[in-house]
Amino acid sequence: MAKVTGVVSTFNLDNSGGTAVDISSYVTSITANTTQGQQDVTGLDKAALERLGLLKDVSIAIGGAWGTVLHNVLKAAPASNATRTAAIGFSNAAATLTAEVNAQDYNLSRGADGSLTWTATLVNANGNAPVWT
Repeated sequence: MAKVTGVVSTFNLDNSGGTAVDISSYVTSITANTTQGQQDVTGLDKAALERLGLLKDVSIAIGGAWGTVLHNVLKAAPASNATRTAAIGFSNAAATLTAEVNAQDYNLSRGADGSLTWTATLVNANGNAPVWT
């Protein structure tokens, strides 16, 4: 596979009614961490570490320019504790990360220059591992 950029990307997040909403135009930064716990099971007979993979997790940090469509998707998210589907698509790499998430937080920030920005953290919700396709 060729090296690609993240320039052509999409981000969809379910609204409170469970309908996927494309909020890509409001998202200016994204970080997705997919992790898996590790248990050290190294016996005395080993010369190097031996590990077993444990539970998988995902944390998605997003932020960007504020807008009413985005706000309508996220405004009730932390309070409702509703599970939502998040999908990050890298169309130029034909790769998509999909996860069932809860919103850990949704924060607004008004800058001294009058800019209105936001951040949100989405975390794994229902015991299902995030999936790359």
